[in-house]
Amino acid sequence: MANVEATHIEGYLKDMKFPAQRDEIVAFAQRKGADDQIVSQMRRLPEQSFNSVNEIVRALNSNQGSNQGSNQNDRAGSRNQH
Repeated sequence: MANVEATHIEGYLKDMKFPAQRDEIVAFAQRKGADDQIVSQMRRLPEQSFNSVNEIVRALNSNQGSNQGSNQNDRAGSRNQH
């Protein structure tokens, strides 16, 4: 999955009041018409307070990187077991 860009989610979080918790961010984006993929990504945010869209984007991108790494390790491990 490609990295999340600030411009991609900025439209959904325009006028969001910060600081905001993950659940508030998800609900706000849903009200603004965010698609299922964006909402799903935002639900993976850590349960913490965010102070800006940039913080949200950084957290989303770091989550994706760690998820990709673990998936690659899982696949490598399964190949080694055969």
